[in-house]
Amino acid sequence: MNMKVSICLLLILAIAAMIEAVRKEEKPGECPRILRNRKPVGKRCRKDKDCANADKCCFAGLRKVCTTPLFPATTPQPKLTTTKQAYVTGSKYQSSYNKGKCPYVRPNTKGPRRDLCRRDSECGRGRKCCMGSNGLECLNATF
Repeated sequence: MNMKVSICLLLILAIAAMIEAVRKEEKPGECPRILRNRKPVGKRCRKDKDCANADKCCFAGLRKVCTTPLFPATTPQPKLTTTKQAYVTGSKYQSSYNKGKCPYVRPNTKGPRRDLCRRDSECGRGRKCCMGSNGLECLNATF
């Protein structure tokens, strides 16, 4: 009986050590929600360490790709060497990928909110992922 308990305790300690080692390999930030109608972009990866700079390895459909992470207000943001940086503004997240500011759009309170983007990199050049009338959408930036 004591031998079985000892083996179980050793297994639990070994698993805990493995989990802690894997956790240390993870980069800070959260993976963004990938929109289903978008094709995954970015280098394929298996773990965060496969990605350059502060990019994280996140699921995009059935595969994982290197993605610019989002940071909650309580997480210190690491310094990034690329221009793709995610900053916190207001109540949630906003990516500062594209230059310019979001225009003001009068909100539509009728109907459900639908987010069509989560960050600027999902929009074309000169456009930003901004709060539109019914949720986040790609809008022309103002300067």
